[in-house]
Amino acid sequence: MSHSVGNHPHPYEIVPKGQRDLILHELELILESPLFRSSKRCQQFLRYSVQHVLDGEIHNLKERSIGIAVFERPSSYDTGEDSIVRVTAKEVRSRLIQYYAGLAIEPPVKLEIAPGSYKTEFHWSGAAGHDAPLPKNSETSTKLPRRFPWRSLTIAFALLALLSSTIVYRVLVPAKPDLLKRFWGPVLENPKAVLICLASPGVYRLDDNVFVRFGIDDPGHATVVAAQIPDQGIVYGREIIPAPNGYAGMGDTIAATYLSVLFTKFGKSLQVRKSADVSFSDLRSAPAVLIGAFTNSWTLELMKEWRFVFDVNRPPGWVIRDRNNPARVWANPALQEELRSRKLTEDYALISRVFEERSGQPVVSVAGITDFGTEAAAEFLSDESLLALAFVDAPKQWERKNLQLIIKTQVVGHATGKPQFIARQIW
Repeated sequence: MSHSVGNHPHPYEIVPKGQRDLILHELELILESPLFRSSKRCQQFLRYSVQHVLDGEIHNLKERSIGIAVFERPSSYDTGEDSIVRVTAKEVRSRLIQYYAGLAIEPPVKLEIAPGSYKTEFHWSGAAGHDAPLPKNSETSTKLPRRFPWRSLTIAFALLALLSSTIVYRVLVPAKPDLLKRFWGPVLENPKAVLICLASPGVYRLDDNVFVRFGIDDPGHATVVAAQIPDQGIVYGREIIPAPNGYAGMGDTIAATYLSVLFTKFGKSLQVRKSADVSFSDLRSAPAVLIGAFTNSWTLELMKEWRFVFDVNRPPGWVIRDRNNPARVWANPALQEELRSRKLTEDYALISRVFEERSGQPVVSVAGITDFGTEAAAEFLSDESLLALAFVDAPKQWERKNLQLIIKTQVVGHATGKPQFIARQIW
């Protein structure tokens, strides 16, 4: 349920007090999470948006008003040249998606900012949508029970995000499905449930003894985001413990969420599996969407004979290569050591839709060089206005042909920009 507000009514006519307190409590939990603690700009934007919706002042939720009030821009600033509000809004949307995807417990209310809007919407679960009172002896939002601390995203959380996506992310899918139906036709027409195959990244964890030896807080403590080992510290091999099949990348999970919303909209059933748990027999039995590249063995295996492929070239590291012209590559401008510290300014993705001869089933690959590209590629495939750019002069009956698209996206902080169509191959 979303509340629609006017310009200047009294705030308690907009949201009852019990609900208002729950919203403010949810806001504080979000702002205190690692995803938002690391960005003062995102904190300021979200707090401003929520407060103005609760106060019935949505007339102030315009780009120029936010730029002046939140980011101290002069009243005459050029919004066309200075995109700080648009970029921050997109980053906040992305962080909210990541935040809710990582929760093990469903909150009573979820905060959402729809694409193209700066107004926070409130989506209630169950009885919380009524005028719910705060727990007894709770005078302020900070005294409410705290939620479990943020943890690395597991596949269980990924599935939770997919199952709840029809409510939380429904606004991400545009209203006109014609072009989307043409692209996804081979998958939608197949009577079998589509198999969404997530990458299986290699993940390791440190033994608890490492935390104890270096005087780091208990690894389950809410303040621990990453262990800071001293430069001269020694970590033994036996203290580095593999954690196979327990995690999914954040970009992969967001991408799967975009696509699950799309398939749900079209009434298409789906199943989600990790690539490590998928056999070739599974790929022969149903249409598949492969998410991720370098950590998804099936993406690398099936596309190695196609024109555009993922490759490793040193320098500059991970690339997308044109096999017809091997010197033609698309690569992140950052050096390999910068990639490790996430200092990216742009990323590239490769989308492939192929009628796979070996499996006899349509296969769609959605993968970026990093997880930013993967997220951008899924957004591209869920938005008809973006997808249309790739088929302006496409040959007739392209929907029945194999195709590959290369996408570019800007990276600002930890958020992707608008996906851009770069190149295409149809055969």
